Amino acid sequence: MTLSIEGLSDEAEARIEVVDQGHGSALAAWEAMGSPDFPSREQQETLRKAAELAPPEIRALPAGSPATLSLTLAPQGLALIEVIKH
Repeated sequence: MTLSIEGLSDEAEARIEVVDQGHGSALAAWEAMGSPDFPSREQQETLRKAAELAPPEIRALPAGSPATLSLTLAPQGLALIEVIKH
């Protein structure tokens, strides 16, 4: 997927956070423990750790219009992109 970002008169950066099966999802860990209806406290802690997001990826965006940003997402993946102007 390629995004085109208009209106960047100065340099900027994109902070990208991804949620999919391998990032920020506790589904695989929950399934590995047998899909418990009522996880124990230890299992809950394991699920919380599995659901933690990795640090965001930071990409520089050059000044000028349009700036482009290319991403590849896994099926059923979600990306939050925050554009920060300097």
